Amino acid sequence: MALRIAAVTHVRKDDFFLDIWVKHYGQILGREHLYVMLDGDDWKTEVDLSGVNVSYMKGRSGHRIADNERFIKAHWDLMTELDDQYDLFVRGDCDELVCVDPQSGRSFQEAVQDAMDIGYRYTKGIEVVEVPGEAPLDPTKPLMGQRSVGAISKLYVKPNIVTGPTELTIGGHVAVGKPVVMSDDLLMMHMANASLLHLEMKVGVRTAEQVGVTFTNHTSGRLSLTRNVAACEDVVPYDEIAQKIYNEIGKRGKGSATRPRDLKTHNAIYGHDVEKPWVNKIMVVTLPERFADML
Repeated sequence: MALRIAAVTHVRKDDFFLDIWVKHYGQILGREHLYVMLDGDDWKTEVDLSGVNVSYMKGRSGHRIADNERFIKAHWDLMTELDDQYDLFVRGDCDELVCVDPQSGRSFQEAVQDAMDIGYRYTKGIEVVEVPGEAPLDPTKPLMGQRSVGAISKLYVKPNIVTGPTELTIGGHVAVGKPVVMSDDLLMMHMANASLLHLEMKVGVRTAEQVGVTFTNHTSGRLSLTRNVAACEDVVPYDEIAQKIYNEIGKRGKGSATRPRDLKTHNAIYGHDVEKPWVNKIMVVTLPERFADML
C-alpha cells in the first residue's frame, strides 16, 4: 500500500518560492496533500493555491527567533491535527525542496519510506547558489539546470521527513535528542541563494519589518554565502566529496551525533558580523549534470 504523504510549509511575502514549492510537491504528492500556512492576514499571495489546503497564522512579532519558534509550533500543531490521515510529512520552508537523487533509481515514495523505521530522516542538504556569469533564475524552466554550484554545511542537513509531530529546534534544524540519521537518497535543495535578485528583494522585505537586528543578522549571512561561494577558488565536484562531508556532519566518533556537526573538511566559510559575529564552515561543490532536471 502506498504511503500517505503530506507536505507542510509556512510563508510570508514570498510568492516566488511559494509558487515553486506548490508546483514541485503538487506534482509529486497531489495538491490536495499540500498544506500552506500564510503568515499574517496583512498581505495577499498571487500564487494559484486552488486545491491546496490553506490556513493563516497569527501572532507575528517581527523578531526572527520568536517567529521561528511560532513556526515550529504551528508545524507541530498542524501535524498533530493531521496525524491520523498521513503516514509521513515533508516539512520545511518554501525554499527548501526535497528531491530524490536520480542515481538512486528510486521514486519519491520509495525513498521517503526509509523514515518509517525510526520516525524521521535528515536529508542531504545543498545550498544552491547563483554565481557570477549565471542568468537570473527563470522559474518557467528547470531550476537546477540553471545553476552549477552549491555548498554543503551542517545548517541545511535537516530532519525534513517525519512520521508525525517531532520536537525540533527553531528553524527545524535539529530533531531534539535524536541521532542524525541521514537519508541515503533524499536531497534537500535550499534555494534561498539560487536567485540573487529575489534574495536582495527578500532582504529588503525582512529587514523593513524586523524588530531589532535579528533579520539583519540572518540576511547578512545569506549575502555572505553568495559572496564567499563566488570567491572560492578550489571548488570540488559534488560526487568526489559529498559522502565524506555528510559523514562528518552526521557522525560523532563511531556513532551518530545528536545534532549536525561542524565540518572538518571545508573550502570556504560564511557568516555575519552584525551582532555576535558567527561563521559557518562550508564545502563549495560543482553540481553534477544528473541534478539538472530534478526541479
